[in-house]
Amino acid sequence: MEKFILPLEEASDLNLVGGKALSLSKLINKFNVPKGFVVTTKVYDYYIKNKDFPDNFIEELEGYINKLNFPVIARSSATIEDLVYHSFAGQFISIFPINSFEELLNGIKD
Repeated sequence: MEKFILPLEEASDLNLVGGKALSLSKLINKFNVPKGFVVTTKVYDYYIKNKDFPDNFIEELEGYINKLNFPVIARSSATIEDLVYHSFAGQFISIFPINSFEELLNGIKD
């Protein structure tokens, strides 16, 4: 079964997770980084094409969110964020507080 979500500590592929998640995954062993997970670009690509989430994404997301406590933050990122010659600082959004699974899904859609 294809994985659409990665634990933050496994977010090592810029093409799948974006710059912010990649940077946080590198810091996890040296600093106190909050627990989290990353919705991969596979979900974005699927959603743009089909206007819906992949079949097993919701179930996978429920498994990850059950390991955390609300409220949570949804932070957008991009694979083109913070490149050598370009920076998109402040161009993406953070949604807080997210107090329910439904709010989290809406945050991911946004």
